Amino acid sequence: MGGTTITSKLISMLDRYFFAERNLFIIGLIRIIMVFSLYKHVFENRSVEFEDSLLNQLHQRSILIEGLSKLFFHLSPTVFLIIYAAAAVGSFLGVFTRVSLFIFGVFSIYVIGFSASLGVFDHVNCLVSQIIVLLAFVPGSTNLSVDRLLSFYRKYKKGQKFYLYEALFERRGSIWGLRLMLILLAYVYFVAGFSKVNYSRLRWVDGETLTFYMGGRASSAVYGSTPPMFLTDTNVEAKDKWKDGFGLTSYSYGNRQYSKIGIKAGKFVASIPALMLAMALGTVLFELAGFVILIDGWPRSAYLVGAMFMHISIGFFMNLDFISYRLLDLLLIDWPWVYRQMPFHTSAKLSQIYQNVAAFLMRPIGKFEKSLA
Repeated sequence: MGGTTITSKLISMLDRYFFAERNLFIIGLIRIIMVFSLYKHVFENRSVEFEDSLLNQLHQRSILIEGLSKLFFHLSPTVFLIIYAAAAVGSFLGVFTRVSLFIFGVFSIYVIGFSASLGVFDHVNCLVSQIIVLLAFVPGSTNLSVDRLLSFYRKYKKGQKFYLYEALFERRGSIWGLRLMLILLAYVYFVAGFSKVNYSRLRWVDGETLTFYMGGRASSAVYGSTPPMFLTDTNVEAKDKWKDGFGLTSYSYGNRQYSKIGIKAGKFVASIPALMLAMALGTVLFELAGFVILIDGWPRSAYLVGAMFMHISIGFFMNLDFISYRLLDLLLIDWPWVYRQMPFHTSAKLSQIYQNVAAFLMRPIGKFEKSLA
């Protein structure tokens, strides 16, 4: 009897955690901002145009990218870019929203994955492309979309009342999609920390890796070009020269900071071994604690603020901005909890503003048109 009660309580708790209904306005914002961020990155960096025969020998495509390559082989580059751009615009504006998101997400996974097979590991946009595919299926993705606006306008033409508030976004919906995004983000942070420990056998936490990056030895300004750099060991056994012929032992993204202030700050910090050790250890522990994101309230909010600070610091010292991560972290903060922690007079003012906007948007379209006349 006791076991049955515990099981039923656990099922009830999981049901509330994954399927409770809340305002999903934030899902529409995530769609718009992530699509814009990824599209801008791909076309600014021309990821798919990068080709190097030597790097091709160092890496091989994953099964997924190999399969997509066979599919996209039948498309000319021009047709590929047209479809990709059209899907991006459709995803951003919300035209054929879910179909556009799926196409844009799959094409993006291919673009980012193909670049990775050539040695350009864009793990930031790997996450974003997966988020976009997820958005093609989750509740709330059509918020702030042309699709939703047109569907309500058609109802208005058939005689139903048109409420702009409802036409912009649904009031409430199941939050399982939001939970999946949080799980995916938590997993990415955890794996980042786990891989440092797993592959370095704790050597990453001695601070030497961060010292290498921030002290100038991996600097783009020093080498006159943007790394990556492929580092080899002079004493490599023949069995370890498995593909490259040299014995690749490590890979460096490099320090892309060209600002004199950033470079000087990096060198100064790198000159303090104790600080480097503390930063390295703190980074690993912070990343390993990534699943704290799944706890609502202050744990989730505090972790995501900390993650934003980490990415901002990396941007300052190494010019690796991680803008998409910063934006996603900001959007996924538990804002209802933050609102409840505000002083009464502040929350009251925000509540009044919200109610005024909601009241304005909840007018039937006829009254709304008259108010604009």
